[in-house]
Amino acid sequence: MKLAACLFGACSLIATPAFASHPHVHLEVDACTNLDAADVARALEIELGEPLVDDGSAITRASVGCEGARLRLSTVDGGRVRSSEVSPPADATRARVVGIAVFELVSAGWIVTPPVPEPIPVAIEKPRIYVHELDAVAFVRGWWSGPGAMGGAGLRYALRLPYHLGLDADLLASGGHASTAIGRVDLADVSARIGLLAHKEWSRVSVFGSLGLRLGGLHFSGTPKNPQAYSGGSGWGTWLGPSAIVGVGFLATSRLRLGLLGEVGDAARPVRGLVSGGSSVSYSGAWLTAELTIGVAL
Repeated sequence: MKLAACLFGACSLIATPAFASHPHVHLEVDACTNLDAADVARALEIELGEPLVDDGSAITRASVGCEGARLRLSTVDGGRVRSSEVSPPADATRARVVGIAVFELVSAGWIVTPPVPEPIPVAIEKPRIYVHELDAVAFVRGWWSGPGAMGGAGLRYALRLPYHLGLDADLLASGGHASTAIGRVDLADVSARIGLLAHKEWSRVSVFGSLGLRLGGLHFSGTPKNPQAYSGGSGWGTWLGPSAIVGVGFLATSRLRLGLLGEVGDAARPVRGLVSGGSSVSYSGAWLTAELTIGVAL
């Protein structure tokens, strides 16, 4: 029996969880329990791995009392009270079982649940539903029936909406001249365009296309070679036509964009300036424009 008890105690010591530090324990056993207080204390000390202490130096006070036919176990630790009831067997292991039960109740107060850390706020950038883009434009335009290539500059605006759709508009100005048999005609053109945009973006590259309508105003100013024979005149004319744009954009930085565009259109309403001798200077037929843009996303 002693060997069995020793083996049981050794097994208990091996199985007892190790606590880095815990309060000292004081134990009181009521006489009504018919338990040997020394046996209960010995069993509890085996589980604790240290001797019990007097009440004066105890931080955790444990007691065993009676609750009808059952035993009432209770602990007081730093103002926290815990209690339970047990019905140990009425044999030689009774004191040992009660000591283990007291240890389980005492050690339950030593297991401190770590506080739940405060959630770290994470700034989540909401995806932009639409993007405004404003570009400076340099371009060259040539006409199928006109004065030839003319260079100019302007501004282009694009509103990129969800589902790869959007709107675009521009305002362009160009200048040039045309030579005739009797003199020179200086040309100044201002045009505006609005269109429906389709676009597709990847990480740093985008492609887009637009169908729209361009309206322009052309100013003529004639300078004759022989002022005695011919007089110079000036005037305005308007032209109008549908156009299509295709282009590719490159994202240089998070906001800076570069673009290459091509525009093709047809002057459904051409403009012509008459020159003496039956010749004329006109914007008519198809036109082709090459554009270089640099801009920012707003």
